Amino acid sequence: MPRTPNEISQEILDALKQEVLVKYRRPLKRSIDCDHLARKISEKTKTNINGISFKRLFGFTKYPYNPSYQTLDILSNYVGKEDWHTFKLSFEQPQELSNSELDIILSIYDFDFINDINNYEGGIQSVSRTIAKTLRKNPKSFKKIIEQLAKLPSSQVFYIEHFPDYDNLINFYYVAFEEYLKHKKTKEGQLYGNSLLFLKAFWENNEEECRNRVKRINKIGVDDRVHPFVIGRYYASNLLFDYHYSHDQLDFLIKQIFDTANRMPKSGNHFLSFPAFQYIISEAFLHCNLFNECVAIIDSAFEDYPLEKEFVRKGYYRQMQLFKSFALWEIQRKEESLKLLQKIDPSSFYFISEKYFKALYLIHKYRVEKNYEIREHADRLINEMGNKFLSKKLDKIVEKEVF
Repeated sequence: MPRTPNEISQEILDALKQEVLVKYRRPLKRSIDCDHLARKISEKTKTNINGISFKRLFGFTKYPYNPSYQTLDILSNYVGKEDWHTFKLSFEQPQELSNSELDIILSIYDFDFINDINNYEGGIQSVSRTIAKTLRKNPKSFKKIIEQLAKLPSSQVFYIEHFPDYDNLINFYYVAFEEYLKHKKTKEGQLYGNSLLFLKAFWENNEEECRNRVKRINKIGVDDRVHPFVIGRYYASNLLFDYHYSHDQLDFLIKQIFDTANRMPKSGNHFLSFPAFQYIISEAFLHCNLFNECVAIIDSAFEDYPLEKEFVRKGYYRQMQLFKSFALWEIQRKEESLKLLQKIDPSSFYFISEKYFKALYLIHKYRVEKNYEIREHADRLINEMGNKFLSKKLDKIVEKEVF
């Protein structure tokens, strides 16, 4: 009796295959590689999956059927999802939150009856993380509630400031910063909101909006009383604008950046023991093709600051290693670059910027391996984000391969 084929979206299946290969971090060049992948996945998921399944799935053996649901569950679990159904949900339109659910979210941030709330209080931070994960999957609900969230001092801090959504910044999350700037009138808040809106414009290759935003940023100004994360945003905005559009003070900016890095605190509460300034600036150096400067500021950051568990969990150190690996490749220190690249697990990137950093990882990976499936995966993520800057970056690498 012939087997009844599983009803599976080819688009979603292809996305799962791409996620598996990214997680595996090695290309499947030969049939025997599928056996090694099967062993790795069996160990990771504590299940038993045969290499034959991968030979069929990745085209080494002809097979007329889709993989079984059991196989799909195992693969979904390997890439960090509970099962195949959960993996599929990320591709489906979520159900809009009800008005009562939105009211509950707003009530969480009503702290009028509390005198002194620590802006880094763990319990509220944890709840806010769940809210951020929920709203980023539901743009309609986000748009209904964001104006009210932007008015509340507590949600300004715990939601908008602590969870800047890189992946959705262009598509819809920019509205959070537009509303935030209407109500958060502190110097630090105005710098922060305008810097994130500058970043959106930069990713859209919108020179006029970049120019307007950097003018506002510079009118506000910066000093060492501002948090290092925000100081980093200030200098990153100026650096990106000058390198890509202005070309009139690059050497001066680079000197200022390294002088500022030397003044940054290296210990203390509120993330002062993390190299926040260097973390933001190293990304800007990379995108300005200042590869030696990128490596130098990352090396000094790892040397001068202790390892913070929270930022290990969020994958921030891996992101800095990704910047460094990318830069090392460009300055022909390829062996060092590859060693670093092999350490990076893209599934460790923090949820608010997972697509962005995974796309950057895949661009670098494609340049190293020349694998079309990797390029296709990077292109899909970039298109989902609407990030024209990364699209142009990938195109330039592809052009080098062609010519």
